[in-house]
Amino acid sequence: MKKKIIKKPVAKKVVSASSLQSIRFLAEQLGEIIPATSMNKTGFCFTTLAKEYKLKKYWENKGQKKESIASFLKLVYKKHPRVLKKLIRENLSRAIERRHKNGNPILRQEADNLSTTLFKLNIDLKKEIGELDLPTTRPSIVPPRIEMQKALGVLSLHPMLLPDCKKLFDDGHLNESVRKALEKYEVYVRDSSGLSLMGTNLMEQAFSEKGSKISISNDPDVRRKEGLQTGFKDISRGAMEYWKNYASHGDEEQMPAQDAIAILGVVSHLLYVVQKSKETTI
Repeated sequence: MKKKIIKKPVAKKVVSASSLQSIRFLAEQLGEIIPATSMNKTGFCFTTLAKEYKLKKYWENKGQKKESIASFLKLVYKKHPRVLKKLIRENLSRAIERRHKNGNPILRQEADNLSTTLFKLNIDLKKEIGELDLPTTRPSIVPPRIEMQKALGVLSLHPMLLPDCKKLFDDGHLNESVRKALEKYEVYVRDSSGLSLMGTNLMEQAFSEKGSKISISNDPDVRRKEGLQTGFKDISRGAMEYWKNYASHGDEEQMPAQDAIAILGVVSHLLYVVQKSKETTI
């Protein structure tokens, strides 16, 4: 007669109050570097990570980011702590790249704080996190926020500014993107006018009201035509005198992204006007 084997019930892991507190803090920290959801079904977020690591049944969108992440972390920590450690370790670099591209790089202190919270939950990633190459202070050259990159993308910049000026902007070289755009405008005006001058002198003579090399208006009203010519000349001179000089100085701080967008939009407009003037005189 076979001996009946009595299986002892497996004791469920109890998450202590201090661990629950650390989990909620961890949810807040991870929520700053990994989004809860994404508009893209395959985008980098907790929703897709839960699927990739076969933890989908533990993910529930509770409406609030922190609550959704905290609930997920609590369940996975309780049932699959090793998988949780693996998920975090394997996706830290992706999170760092994402934050950098969004213009908000992860600094050393933030990473160390995350490491401390993980250690309280017996998830030891101190060595891995300590070896990450992270800045201690915010770098001067960082990509602008993704919203700013998209905003510049919908401006329909003049083809002469693409792709290099747009790429410089997207990579965080805001001053250089403006300097490059104005340099292209200067060269275009020089080629279009046949003059061998530079900067403000070039703009002064190319768009002079009297005997202009480039006439930007065919308005039959002489006074109005002259006024438009003067205004365009002054804008072009000012662009050289102020924006190009500022952007050409390597010791100047990076201008705000919204300023760079505005300047690039103006330069694009100037290029389109000069191009149109050439087409109408042919």
